[in-house]
Amino acid sequence: RAMRVRRRRMAMALAVMALLVLGIWQAGRLALNHALDQGQGRAETALRLTENALAGYLARYQSVPMLLAELDAVRDLATHPDDPARRRSIDRLLEQRNALLGSSDIYIMRADGLTIAASNHARADSFVGQVFDYRPYFSDALAGRTARFYGVGTTSGVRGYYFSAPVRDSDGQIAAVIAVKIGLDQVEASWRGGELRIFVTDPDGVLFMASQPDWLYRAIVPMSRDWRARVDPTQRYDDVAIRPLVHQDRQAGDVRLSQITEGGARRDYVAVSRAMPEAGWTVHVLLDTAPLRAQAQLVVALLILGGCVAGSAALILGQRRARTAERLAMQIHATAELERRVDERTADLARMNPRLEQEITERRATEAELRAAQDSLVQVGKLAALGQMSAALSHEINQPLAAAR
Repeated sequence: RAMRVRRRRMAMALAVMALLVLGIWQAGRLALNHALDQGQGRAETALRLTENALAGYLARYQSVPMLLAELDAVRDLATHPDDPARRRSIDRLLEQRNALLGSSDIYIMRADGLTIAASNHARADSFVGQVFDYRPYFSDALAGRTARFYGVGTTSGVRGYYFSAPVRDSDGQIAAVIAVKIGLDQVEASWRGGELRIFVTDPDGVLFMASQPDWLYRAIVPMSRDWRARVDPTQRYDDVAIRPLVHQDRQAGDVRLSQITEGGARRDYVAVSRAMPEAGWTVHVLLDTAPLRAQAQLVVALLILGGCVAGSAALILGQRRARTAERLAMQIHATAELERRVDERTADLARMNPRLEQEITERRATEAELRAAQDSLVQVGKLAALGQMSAALSHEINQPLAAAR
């Protein structure tokens, strides 16, 4: 029976331990999911801010080509593209406007794609004399549309975002294209130094902007053999080597996680993204899950600590209750023992009472007899004293009488 009790207690202890382990695991899972949900909320907020900042930055320059194309001096140059005086005048004008706007470069191209005026005319990497008819922003503007394009400059090697607009001559015909190139380094620099990883990809999945410098010009999609052939016609990245960014995406509930390999180490991130159709970009924001996992582990540790405290309190309370119950049982046992002894004493006394009464009766009778005997002895003593007195008187009387006789 004792072995059965021990086995039952052991089974109960193992079951309780299993339930505790399962509860801790489930609590850790819930805490991690909650932390990931909070991280996703933070990442989505950062994504909205980043997207709005990018859209606002691009919107500053969106209408600049159209406004410059309406200037009489620019239209006059489009009408007379080979006039050196007009070219020099427009060079200075574009240089001034470029400095005022804070853009990277402003330049004008003829209908055949040859650049005839540029804000960087005085630099060694001047666009003047360069042909850019292979770029989409040129062909689209030459077709009468405003255009956008992003890529690495084939002359400067500097990446940028391009806005373009058609320039009409005095007869209203499209005779030239004006383009404004803006740099992206300043925007990209504002992303660095924080806990978030921010990058922008093109439709081919290439990182065109990134808060991590070593992520730049990486591809997040599989690179097929014809990938370069599809991208090269526009020379978007010129001769820049495009390397894959090793990553693996998975879902954790409603949260998308991306595991990226950096320097041989793998790190998990909460990943959110949003497309910018007008710019032709997709903005991505990653939040490292390490702090979130640490937060969940802290919650689990606190739960374990709280469970230990609660268990200790329960154990102490149980011990106190056991001691109280033991004391109460001892008191009950002592009371019962006392009552038993009282009952025994009472029974003994009940049995002794007749004897005592009989002894008392006998003693009273003995006392009566003793008193009667004492009274008799007193009477006898009195009589003896009278006898002695009589004898003495008789003797005293008899002597003179005898002598007299």
